[in-house]
Amino acid sequence: MWRLRLGETPGPEEVARRYDVVRITSALGFAGLDVLRDADRPVGPVLCCAAHRYLFVPVPTGASYRWRAPHSVCAARPECEGYGPCRSRFWAIPPEPECAAVTDDGELHDALSLVSARMRRAASWPGPPRLPPDPAEVPLPIPQPRSPQPSRPATPVRI
Repeated sequence: MWRLRLGETPGPEEVARRYDVVRITSALGFAGLDVLRDADRPVGPVLCCAAHRYLFVPVPTGASYRWRAPHSVCAARPECEGYGPCRSRFWAIPPEPECAAVTDDGELHDALSLVSARMRRAASWPGPPRLPPDPAEVPLPIPQPRSPQPSRPATPVRI
């Protein structure tokens, strides 16, 4: 269950001054954070950009130098790349004394990789096996009348 409190207090710039920030799509991000929460791992504040469907998760400083994940970007500032300043951001998990100061970058990377692999596998799954049709429900083919074939003259056989 996610409790959302709208607003940007404290501002994302204040958080970004002390930490690096992982930017991920909201679908992958919420699923990855659920994996961490289900495993009772500490999760830090999470900033959500509703307009661009991104999550920004503060991680320890220096993680941007180690972060090599195709499913997300780690940077020093929470920016929606190519969109300019965002005006529709809110804290999905606000920075409060009850939450961790930051999310561990290694654990976040592992959770996001797990969820990303599950999403790829689900997208390529053809679905449940199909049973052959019940013979009683399959209509029998109706025979079509044959049209007469024109006869060909016999070719002589040479010996």
